[in-house]
Amino acid sequence: MGRVSRNKHIRSTSCFLCLSLLCAICFSSTTTAQAIRPPVHLFELSSSAVLDSLSAYERLSAILEGLFKPIELIRTLNERVIEVGTRHDSSSRTVRVAVVSDLNGSYGSTSYKMPVHRAIDALVDVYKPSLVLSTGDMVAGMKEGLDYEAMWHGFHAAVTRPLRAAHIPFAPTPGNHDGTNRPGFEAERAMYNETWRRYKPDLNYVDDKHYPRRYAYLHEGVLFVSIDASTVGKLSSSHRKWLESVLRKQRDVKTKIVYGHVPLYPFAQKREREILDDKSLEEMFVKYGVTLYLSGHHHAYYPGKRENGLRLVSMACLGGGPRVLLGTSEPSPRALLIMEIEPDRGIASLEAYHTDDFTLPVDRAILPSEIGEGDWLIRRDDL
Repeated sequence: MGRVSRNKHIRSTSCFLCLSLLCAICFSSTTTAQAIRPPVHLFELSSSAVLDSLSAYERLSAILEGLFKPIELIRTLNERVIEVGTRHDSSSRTVRVAVVSDLNGSYGSTSYKMPVHRAIDALVDVYKPSLVLSTGDMVAGMKEGLDYEAMWHGFHAAVTRPLRAAHIPFAPTPGNHDGTNRPGFEAERAMYNETWRRYKPDLNYVDDKHYPRRYAYLHEGVLFVSIDASTVGKLSSSHRKWLESVLRKQRDVKTKIVYGHVPLYPFAQKREREILDDKSLEEMFVKYGVTLYLSGHHHAYYPGKRENGLRLVSMACLGGGPRVLLGTSEPSPRALLIMEIEPDRGIASLEAYHTDDFTLPVDRAILPSEIGEGDWLIRRDDL
C-alpha cells in the first residue's frame, strides 16, 4: 500500500473512531454515562441530566461539528455541566471559594484530628474550590517551649500540601495561636512569617508589601483582603491607613471580602469581650462597599448581617474546642464554608457544611434570628 493510500486509510479510520466516540458520548444510556463519569459535587446533577438538557438538534450539531472541532465539543459539554451543576444561568460567571478556621488542637500538637483531614478531602474531592481562605489559628502555639517547626510541618502535611497538589491556593491570615501580635511572642511571629513566605500562594496581588501579616489580591474579579486581626482590640493606625488605601484604590471592584481572626462583635458565649469592637472599622467597610467580613476565634458558626448591609460571618472551627453560639445551648458543629460568588453581583450563596464528610448544610432555621444587642446586634443574613 502506498504512502498516500495509507494516509487516507488512517484519516478515514480516525474519522470513524471519532464519530463512534462522539455518538457514544451523546447517545449512551444513562447507566453507561454514569459508569464512566466520576462522582460530582453534591449540588451537581447527574451526567444523564446534563445529556438530557441537550436537544436532539444540539446533539446532532455537536456530532457534526465534533468531526472537525472535537476540542470545541468537549468545551461545550463541559460548560453545560458547569451551568447545570451550579444552577446559575450561563451569563453569570460564578467563583467558588471555601473557608476554614481554627484547625489547631491542643498546645504543641504536630498532628491533626480526623475532622481536619476529612474537611480537606471534601474540599479536594467534592467541592473543588478555586481558592481556600483560612481565618487563623492553624497551629496551637502562643506558649513557650513548643516545637513550632514541627507544628508547621504537621500543618502543611495535613492541609497546605494536599491543597497545593490539587492546584488550590491557600490564603492564610494570622490568629492568636499561630502568629499573634502580642508582646513576648516575637519568635512565634517570625516563624509564621517564614513558613508562609515559603508557601506563598500564587495569587494576583494588589498589595503584598506586608505579606503574610496583611495583604490584598484579586481573584477572578473579587477583591480579598487579609488583615492582621490576631489580637483583641482595634487595629493599629498604620494598619488602618494601609487597609483604607487598599479599599480606596480598589473601590470600583464590585465584590470585596475582608477576613481576619478576631471578629468585630461577639458571636460565642464566654468570648463576648474577645473582639475588635471597632465601630470606625465597620464604617470604613461600609464606606468602601465591603461585602463581607469573615472571622474565626469564636469557634461558632453564624451567618449574620448588620443593619447597614455589611455581612459578618463567624466561622465554626475544624479543630478543638467548638463553642456555644450566643442564644443557644449546644456547641456549634465543626464545619467548613462554601461561597458561590458572582463577581459583578456579590455572594450568590453562602453555606456551612458539617457531619463526618462535611456535605450536610447547616440549617439556618435552627440558628437564632439575631444575636447580640444594642450596638452589637447582628441579624441572620436570610431575614
